[in-house]
Amino acid sequence: MTRAFVDVLAAQEMVALTTQTTQLVEQVLQGVGARVVAGVASPIEETRADVALATARVDSNRASRLLDASRARLAAYWGATEARFQSATGDLSLVPELPLATELRTRVAENPDLARWAVEISQRQAALAVARSNRVPDMTMTVGYRRFSDIDATALVIGASIALPVFDRSRGSIEEARSQLAKAYEERRAAEVRVSATLAEGYRALSSAHAEATALRTAVLPRSRQTFEAVSEGYRAGKFEYLDILDAQRTLIGAGGQYLRALTDYHKAVADVERLIGAPLNESAKLPASTGKE
Repeated sequence: MTRAFVDVLAAQEMVALTTQTTQLVEQVLQGVGARVVAGVASPIEETRADVALATARVDSNRASRLLDASRARLAAYWGATEARFQSATGDLSLVPELPLATELRTRVAENPDLARWAVEISQRQAALAVARSNRVPDMTMTVGYRRFSDIDATALVIGASIALPVFDRSRGSIEEARSQLAKAYEERRAAEVRVSATLAEGYRALSSAHAEATALRTAVLPRSRQTFEAVSEGYRAGKFEYLDILDAQRTLIGAGGQYLRALTDYHKAVADVERLIGAPLNESAKLPASTGKE
């Protein structure tokens, strides 16, 4: 369900991004139109700007449809046939520092697939103890009086008997219980190896998405925005061609989309790792579970 929730947040952000992109392209088109009217730009440039705007609108419509689909998938988790909430509440841009991989490995014992083996092994140890207890032979005690007529006397007689385990019928039960216990230990070790390997893979995906999102936010996006603004200003002043502003525009839009994908990958990787360690990765980084107002 967490991954579906992240998909809704990402789809909402994509709708916002494509809306901003459309507005951006419209502004460029207005600038191109002004230059064409002034006779300093070719009408072909205006045609290219029209195509770019049409493409942006197509992308915006596609983002809206994807949002509707993701909202429906999330609503299906609580049995709703349609999404009745207006929006999901959460901030994908929350990307705190990652804990060390060694720290996560120490917390992997909380994984549900491993925690259940503690109960399973305890039960099988108890079964072995019961089987062993059944092997202890029963002792029979007898007490009575005996008359000795030849000496005209009576004596107290106490007797005890122990069944010798010549044929140990409990041996099979003990061996079976011992075998089941050994099997449980082996299966737990196999589960530990499997979970540890999956955790290592999940952590690699998590750290990769974290590094990508951080780099895009701190370096790529600001520089792309600065470049676009500078080229736009230069284009209006006649210092750049339309292809220059088009290239800067595409770079900025592409960086925004790449950043959103990195954030989405990061939060999905967080959900995967949290499932493996059976606990929140970082309380401050956890997305709110609210789905907004009806």
